[in-house]
Amino acid sequence: MTTTSVQVDSGINAISTNRDKTLVAAAGRLVFKVYSIEEGSFREQQDLRVGRINLNYSCNDVVWNPVKDELLATGATNGAVVTWNLNIQRGNKMDRVFTDNKRTVNKVCFHPSEWYMLLSGSSGGAIKYFDIRNEKCDMTFPANGSSSGSIRDIQFNPHQLFMFAAATDNGYVQFWDYRRSDRVLLQELVHQEIVFSLDWHPDERQWLATSGRDKTIKIWHWESHEWRLRIDYTLYHIQSVRKVKWRPQRKYHIASCSQVDDNAVSVWDVRRPYVPFAVFEEHKEAPTGIEWYDQNVFLTSGKDGNIFQHVFKDAKKPAETSNPVGLSMSLHGDIFHTSALSGKNTHQRGSISNDITSVKRPMFFRRTDRTTDSFPAYESTLVYYELKEDRFSEWFCASAKEYQLTGKPFGELCEENAKIAEGLGRHQVAQTWHLLRLFFVDVSQLMPKVYSKQSSGGSAEVPSSQTSTEVDRDSANIHREGSMDQNPPTEVSHAPDSTTGVTDEESDSELDKNKRRNKMLAEMDPIENPFTIEDEENYVGEYNWWENAANENWHLPTEGFSHRHEITDRPPTPDTLHDRSRPSTPPPKPELDQNLQASHNHPLLASHAIDQAITKHRSEFNLSIKYRPLIKEMLAYYADAGDVQMSVSAYIVLGDKIKGEIPSETIEHWFISYIELLNRFKLWTLANEVIKCSDHPNIQMLNQQSTTIYTNCNNCEKGIEKHAWACSKCSKLTNPCSICHLPVKGLYSWCQGCSHGGHIGHMKEWFSNNTKCPTGCGHECELR
Repeated sequence: MTTTSVQVDSGINAISTNRDKTLVAAAGRLVFKVYSIEEGSFREQQDLRVGRINLNYSCNDVVWNPVKDELLATGATNGAVVTWNLNIQRGNKMDRVFTDNKRTVNKVCFHPSEWYMLLSGSSGGAIKYFDIRNEKCDMTFPANGSSSGSIRDIQFNPHQLFMFAAATDNGYVQFWDYRRSDRVLLQELVHQEIVFSLDWHPDERQWLATSGRDKTIKIWHWESHEWRLRIDYTLYHIQSVRKVKWRPQRKYHIASCSQVDDNAVSVWDVRRPYVPFAVFEEHKEAPTGIEWYDQNVFLTSGKDGNIFQHVFKDAKKPAETSNPVGLSMSLHGDIFHTSALSGKNTHQRGSISNDITSVKRPMFFRRTDRTTDSFPAYESTLVYYELKEDRFSEWFCASAKEYQLTGKPFGELCEENAKIAEGLGRHQVAQTWHLLRLFFVDVSQLMPKVYSKQSSGGSAEVPSSQTSTEVDRDSANIHREGSMDQNPPTEVSHAPDSTTGVTDEESDSELDKNKRRNKMLAEMDPIENPFTIEDEENYVGEYNWWENAANENWHLPTEGFSHRHEITDRPPTPDTLHDRSRPSTPPPKPELDQNLQASHNHPLLASHAIDQAITKHRSEFNLSIKYRPLIKEMLAYYADAGDVQMSVSAYIVLGDKIKGEIPSETIEHWFISYIELLNRFKLWTLANEVIKCSDHPNIQMLNQQSTTIYTNCNNCEKGIEKHAWACSKCSKLTNPCSICHLPVKGLYSWCQGCSHGGHIGHMKEWFSNNTKCPTGCGHECELR
């Protein structure tokens, strides 16, 4: 069996099935038909809207007689109660019409066993009892004082056939004995608003379900010996509940449909109040009626004019697709984690005892195990993780107060902020500031200054036009060789020198050796040479120490090897620059030899040796162009990680270097989040500085809003509109100076205790010798 449907001509207000569940009647304002229920389909049998159509055919409710299949009853919108006999041979099947109700009939109900007893409830508030064997109303159950209202639903108690219950618009449920119409047996407030529907449980004698406009379904336990209602379960719906109907042979299951907005029909397990057990979403408009065929199949009707036959195997079960894990974090970083683990074995053991499936009982008393038709049992756990050391407020406030965002060159700002982050133990943030400096600061600014030795033995800085490693190396070799050729030692002797113990022949051999070595270094591939410029000069200086002997301040070194140069920040590796396309190299300068010209072709040496003329034509060496996407990802990473302070601070420091790379909406979101955090920590001055540093127009307007101060006159208490120092209503001065009694048009100082004040100069002069207010009010004022 599958889900099937039939389209009716118009919207349906109610449906009802006969005793054998083979026929279904659909009634509405413009439709009244009877369909036969066949396997997999519906087939129309009769259309009862024949003959002269009037308001008696406008049905608001329909009910089938539980004893005789040929009898039906309807309640019309004009107040008429009509009975229909399908065995009448003529086309018009209308049998009797009762016109005792003067307003719309909302509900009609047959007695479960007495076929001639019919009840009706109308908007007039009275309940009518009809004996359909006669053509008159036998009994009226009057409205009961202030608790009376429109009768929305009526239903006989299937376990006590002389009693019935009625639902009213005022939120009350009334219990009546049809043998006594003079007084109500029980009257209980069950909902805060209209009670739309009620239904007695078919198996549990003392359970009554009610639904109302307050979006709840309540299960009441009727204690007959005390004549009172006790609530057992409450189900919470998303909309007001129009109809409820217990599921047969399932103790805890009840079906419901909503009044508006929600087009689904839900089947609930009353033990689980928030999540329906099954949901059927076939209707396109609000459902209006529910009739059970058996425990696995039921019929529904709706305003869309459809009658659906629902099968439980086609239902959606929200509990099976819901997430059994929950996570929540507090403002202070504490985490709550909850999880639900299925306990199928425990549930099965419990269901055996509840369903009375013990083998000690006879077979015909046993019940089948229905564990598959209920919610699985879960064992829920809640874990609380407390943040022992919450340093967020510490480093956030410290960073906000100490970060340097403007006023210095970009490189200095990055270095200052990196030191601040290091001091707070945020090493990753500090490394990010270092990388920003390397990415966006000019390479020539990061290189250390290089010095070369002159022929006199002193040292002088190489001009900026020749700040290349090749120039330094070859210039040093040229000067060194020239000094040895043109300035030989003044005293030449074959005897050993008294200071060094080296003969003249030995010195000449050393000089030849140094010349050969310098020539070899000049011809060597720069990449294969592992020495730096300073290492080479120090190395040569150790062998040519006699050149320094001419210097008066020269002293014999105390160590055999000189210290290595200080390690400084280097530019990016040559691989990142080697693949770049470069314009043709300008012709070398005439004073440089061929080896120096060839050295310009190497990317590593060229990156250190670019002069001002070359840098003007080599914009590809600006690494910021290549690394802008990486910087964009970095800022987004910090924002997603919750450190919006780093994203905003880095964006302000970068300025035009990253402008246009990040969407305007994202920047606005970052700034607003950071400003809100600053306001939460009461850093209003810093928040205003961040607003001023922003280039987003929506952010710049934040400190220009709510800047108007509305004041009232201290005499007539009227609002001051034109002038802040004079009231336009009473023409008196507002808060003049307490010393000179003249209006204060400049800076005004006042006491927050007594609200008296005046010119700042007058106040300072007064409180230098006095402590009380100058007006004589007696308040001990404090000048701040």
